[in-house]
Amino acid sequence: MIGYAIWVIIVGLTLGFFAYFSKKYKKLGSLLFLVFIPTWIITALIKGIESMYFENSNDFFSFFGIVGLLAETLPMMILIGGITFTLKYLKFRKTKI
Repeated sequence: MIGYAIWVIIVGLTLGFFAYFSKKYKKLGSLLFLVFIPTWIITALIKGIESMYFENSNDFFSFFGIVGLLAETLPMMILIGGITFTLKYLKFRKTKI
């Protein structure tokens, strides 16, 4: 159940950051960077808090723990966030042209 909640959080953060940053930036590269990086970091933090709570893991407080969380959430971010970003960007590009 928590995995699905993280997917919903990824979609929500991607849509929210896209709506915020698309007012200032119009290029694909800058939008991709400004949307994906914060969403990825927030998702990794949520995943770390989840592992601290359910697994009593203290890996969250080490450098390799944070890097591991980022590596663990990267596939979800690319798949779920990428699909969301692509659909939103195509709609954004169509309305701006």
